[in-house]
Amino acid sequence: MRVVCALALIGVCVARGLGVAHELAACGQIAVLFSDERWLPETERLVGEWMRVGARAAGHCALVHVWGERNASVCEWERVWCRPLRGTRDSHAWGGARYFARIAQRLPRVLRLLLDLPTDVTRGVLVLDSDVVLWRDVAERAARRTNASLVAQQEWPCQSAPAYPCVNGGVWWARRTPAAARLLGSAARLMRQLGVPDQDALQVVAGRGSVRVWPRATHANGWVVQHDADFAVRDAHLAHANWLRTYECKRLALAQLRARRVVRVPPGCASKARN
Repeated sequence: MRVVCALALIGVCVARGLGVAHELAACGQIAVLFSDERWLPETERLVGEWMRVGARAAGHCALVHVWGERNASVCEWERVWCRPLRGTRDSHAWGGARYFARIAQRLPRVLRLLLDLPTDVTRGVLVLDSDVVLWRDVAERAARRTNASLVAQQEWPCQSAPAYPCVNGGVWWARRTPAAARLLGSAARLMRQLGVPDQDALQVVAGRGSVRVWPRATHANGWVVQHDADFAVRDAHLAHANWLRTYECKRLALAQLRARRVVRVPPGCASKARN
């Protein structure tokens, strides 16, 4: 049963209900998203896409970590739960200390959820950045078509290839098993001990356990979307608008992707930053 947050009047709210993991336990695949105030409209669009692609499956749900639950209409949707984030009212430029301090909340929260959920090898938790367009149920496909504990979007170009593929810290799926929890636990320890971002920590553990990457032509990062001749928007399962400089550039690319058009952005949008 969902309850009204006692702190809603000051814009701070905990997840509705007595325990979000308890309420999510019966869900099918669970999408987990993180949003600040500026990215909230795109986050809500993505949650809508997630609920549509999972409409045929058994009770897919979403858990949205957001600044100011009272400002997010998505928190009132069926099978969507919200939890508060710290220090996320305003967006911060990629690569700065404030940006990494904010996104450092992602992996530990997903790990806590995975530990609290009952084991179920047919279900998992899908992490999505807000600058993503989703056309297929990539979580259900990962569960059925692989035996991996963790399946991630490939970050390409990859400096470590062909030793092992690079992974993206904002688009990945973890199975609800102890093996997946151990992988994420190792990554969380690396984050604490070495002071590295979650993507770097996931990159290290990707070489240690049952980790796969999605095909980059169908689960494309921003570089593939812009430069890889094998990418076709009509065939894609998801696309990520990273490798673009600004919020405005990303929104332009997302709009073109949602219209199933080839992405054409101004030259100034191109970036070497893998955000």
